[in-house]
Amino acid sequence: METTLRHWHMLQLIPRYPRKTDAATITRKLGDKGFAISKRTIERDLLNLSTVFPLHCDDRSLPYGWAWSQDGEPFDVPCMDAETALSFTVLDRFSSHLLPGNVTRRIRPHVARAQAVLREMAPRPGSRLWPDRVRVLSRSFGLLAPETRPEVADTIYRCLLEQRCFTGLYHSRSGGDGRAREYEVHPLALVFRDEVAYVVATLWDYTDIRQLAMHRFTDAQSLDRRRNEPEDFDLDRYIDEGHFHIRESDEDVRLHARFRADAAFHLAETPLSRDQELSTHGSGDVVDVRATVRNTAQLRWWLLGFGDAVEVLRPSSLRQELADILRRASAHYVN
Repeated sequence: METTLRHWHMLQLIPRYPRKTDAATITRKLGDKGFAISKRTIERDLLNLSTVFPLHCDDRSLPYGWAWSQDGEPFDVPCMDAETALSFTVLDRFSSHLLPGNVTRRIRPHVARAQAVLREMAPRPGSRLWPDRVRVLSRSFGLLAPETRPEVADTIYRCLLEQRCFTGLYHSRSGGDGRAREYEVHPLALVFRDEVAYVVATLWDYTDIRQLAMHRFTDAQSLDRRRNEPEDFDLDRYIDEGHFHIRESDEDVRLHARFRADAAFHLAETPLSRDQELSTHGSGDVVDVRATVRNTAQLRWWLLGFGDAVEVLRPSSLRQELADILRRASAHYVN
């Protein structure tokens, strides 16, 4: 039983290719778990296990490196259930664009296993799988995700997880000459907004927090040094404070807008705020909406997206601003 348990822990310590580990490292980590075993025994175990499991040995140099084969089937204890299989498959189909290519490649064996589990559960051969009955739609106009260099994404993910900093060549939007500049980046968090991944970080020894689009890094090299982290940093609070929105002012506004009823229907189910108020007029074809919202550029884009199906009544400054925008826009279509 002890040998079986040791083998199980060994298999958990072996990373998937292209990462690798060696017998000495496995011996040390098993020792930390209470297994007093020699390096020579571990080497014999690895050779024996490689005849059963999809393990790969890189023997081009010493020490030999061991890894799970890149496309090797994962072994689950307990076995993957239907709910987990469906989650992996839906993640692969509808959310893989949120992850860099190297990350999606690493979960492919789990996705393949999930698809096999669902096939085994099909009521009859050739019947449609569960994911064929699931779709995810967006209200926004679909844009293609920007390309992120796999080696860059791998470094950033690793440094974020291990709380280390890295140096990176970054193309800033504000850089007028188009040249990349080298930053020392202290990654604090990762935020996905639509198709773009942002690294929330500080730079060098500064304490102000920046947002860096991951795809704008052309190179990233990890440093053997812990990141600097503001003591009071909290990601949820940072987002709630509006740092991922283009604020027009720090104060919220009390919006009063008049919608065509069919355009405002969704607001009864997905309100703008907790204090939202809806009221109908006349025959019910017009709905007044009152809500306290953040004064952001996103608010303006959202309102303009309704075209002539909405009229902003208050605040008057926002009404005038949108009226000016619409007048300038309509001028493009004259004649």
